[in-house]
Amino acid sequence: MQLSSNFMVRAWLIFILCSLHLFISQLYRTTNAVLAPWLIKDLDLDTEGLGLLSAGFFYAFALTQIPIGIFLDKVGAKRLMIALSFVGMAGAIMFSLAQGLGMGLAGRLLLGVGMACNLMGPLKLLMEWFPPRIFATLSGLLYAIGTLGNIVAATPLVLLVEQFGWRLSFQAIIVVHLLLTLMLFWVVQDRPAERWLNPLPFSEGLKPATLFGNLGILMHSKDYWIISAGTFVRYGTHAALQTLWAGPLLMEVLRFSPLQAGNILLMMNIGLILGGPLWVRFPTGFSRPPSGSLPAGC
Repeated sequence: MQLSSNFMVRAWLIFILCSLHLFISQLYRTTNAVLAPWLIKDLDLDTEGLGLLSAGFFYAFALTQIPIGIFLDKVGAKRLMIALSFVGMAGAIMFSLAQGLGMGLAGRLLLGVGMACNLMGPLKLLMEWFPPRIFATLSGLLYAIGTLGNIVAATPLVLLVEQFGWRLSFQAIIVVHLLLTLMLFWVVQDRPAERWLNPLPFSEGLKPATLFGNLGILMHSKDYWIISAGTFVRYGTHAALQTLWAGPLLMEVLRFSPLQAGNILLMMNIGLILGGPLWVRFPTGFSRPPSGSLPAGC
């Protein structure tokens, strides 16, 4: 099928905007690692309060995934991402103005809800705008570009905070987030008028008996639980260090300066960025399950 140049330009613009929204989500979630000394001082936190402040983002983020997964097909990725982005910006403003743990935690909870669609929403859009054969490569690139947010939350954020303070620096991130959300509104549409020659688009092959039908199928999948357990251990360990505790460990225990700690966190994320696009190039060792073992359309 010959697709117009306008279609291709629109598709790649959507990919760029999707990547930048994942970038902003990663930036928000990892800021506390280098902001820890300033947060402890300005919000009068102990280590327990600092841990709760950072964990709040992930609790809200995780709980929001289930309704997002259910309603992405019904509401559309664009509208869901825009609505939740404004929730996230409200939380970011609240966090930047916080004077104590309570307001800071409320801001981080709203941020977690607001960023919850910035991975699944982009994946849904990429599924609609690009052919299935390059989906794995695009998702790897999406993750790599998004991880640049972790890098900006390391050394560059330290330099910005040392110059302007953490509150003003955080508010600058909000301005960037607002611009990206407006661009999402102007550029993105959920489905293209032209279609790739997909034998059966994923969303058209699923016919659950109820709203929660597909969720029930997933919960009964052994492979889902194996993948989830592996991700819980792998990403959970990385996130605990990357998004908070590596910063205080390096600065308070090992006596590195904030800039040196930021440099070390930066190197951690360079590894993530290099790994994202490369993993799709290696064989997994698994073959496709036999016909009939998956729900129709998968």
